[in-house]
Amino acid sequence: MLPVFALLGANGRSGDPHEIAESLLISIVQVLIIAAVFRPLEAFAPAEQWADRRYARIDRFYTIFKLLVVLPLFTYVMLPSASAWFGLGSVASEPPGAESLLSVQAEVPALGRHPLLSFLIYFAIFDLVYYGIHRLQHALPWWWALHSLHHSQRQLNCWSNDRDHYLDDLLELAVISAVSFMIGVAPVDYALLILLGALVECLSHANVRLRFGRVVDKVLVDPRYHRLHHMVIDRQAPGKHNCNFALVLPIWTCCSARRCTGRNLTRAVSTIRASTRTTSSASSDSSWRG
Repeated sequence: MLPVFALLGANGRSGDPHEIAESLLISIVQVLIIAAVFRPLEAFAPAEQWADRRYARIDRFYTIFKLLVVLPLFTYVMLPSASAWFGLGSVASEPPGAESLLSVQAEVPALGRHPLLSFLIYFAIFDLVYYGIHRLQHALPWWWALHSLHHSQRQLNCWSNDRDHYLDDLLELAVISAVSFMIGVAPVDYALLILLGALVECLSHANVRLRFGRVVDKVLVDPRYHRLHHMVIDRQAPGKHNCNFALVLPIWTCCSARRCTGRNLTRAVSTIRASTRTTSSASSDSSWRG
């Protein structure tokens, strides 16, 4: 990794090479899990039958490029440089929370003795932040113009989670990175939090007929829950598609009017074809009955 950072002129401002290598290994593991577990699961129990997967190939490219190129560069080159520029200290050299504003472990020192519990708290905070971001992505017209790329897929599949406009990704990462600085998340924990959450999201996007059951689906988003979020606009029930915004933990919408179970829908289709005339209209050439 050091020759790459030297080429980018980032020597001395990047993170610890060992941490970068660990992050890349985590990304590689995620790609392998998607390819070796989720993809065969789609073939075994598909929610939709497709003649071919030509529309899914671009999603696979987005995922691999984002996880192995964009995310590491942003986390270990751009963030440390920005941190040094604003005088926040070196991410690689400071202990977790040393320069943070609202360090969770500083506020609750006992969490330092329970790393798993602190990790779960960070995970819940990250997911809540992503939930808020997701609501804004659908509520703000300019942000929806970016996020609509994610909803323009014709074949929702295990690679679709990272089908995003890169500016949309940059905005997401900027917000979640700012939060991580504030609460004192270590770089490796940051990468692991992002990628573990993304792994759950990849499964929730998968073209697989899978339910987690009445108990587990209350604490973890399953494919049916999120596929309803990707349904096409139903003119007989306008606004019904604006539902199920939670990405990993459905608790954020469990008591909300924005939760949809799929009941009483005239149709619940999983794919959206982007309209050339307006972002508010869509059509589909396949349906999903869950």
